[in-house]
Amino acid sequence: MIANIISIIGSLASISGVSFKDLRQNNSNKNEVEKYIKYLEAKKVLTEPFENEVLCAVIRSLEDIKAHTEKLRVSISDNYLETILLNLILALSESLMAFHKLDSKNTKKDQYKMYRELQKVRVKFANAIAILVSAYDIDLSNSRLSSFVLDLAFHAK
Repeated sequence: MIANIISIIGSLASISGVSFKDLRQNNSNKNEVEKYIKYLEAKKVLTEPFENEVLCAVIRSLEDIKAHTEKLRVSISDNYLETILLNLILALSESLMAFHKLDSKNTKKDQYKMYRELQKVRVKFANAIAILVSAYDIDLSNSRLSSFVLDLAFHAK
């Protein structure tokens, strides 16, 4: 049932004008996308409660995700998938710049800014993951990312 809900969310989502229908036409990168989703599953920065986050660890994890995303973007052969990955890289770059400006003294104002930036990244990744798993028929049923996508990718209008 979770897989069906995520596939519906993924079929409705769009990033930079790219939807799951565009990706569905070319499944030649499925193995790379599956490996990328598995990699993201292990990244706690996407799924941990905010109270457990520490600024320096968040920066380190997001820089690692950005490098991994850039590496995947270079190795794929699909313009639509490349557009989604570039969008993720841009979101990570913008948030990392904001994180680097924060004071490590951890004031309430900085905590709030950190929370907002981290939520931006998480929502962007939740939408991207929903589109990717829908387009490439990847099952997230037994994954920590399933609740992550369900919580952040869908917004009632």
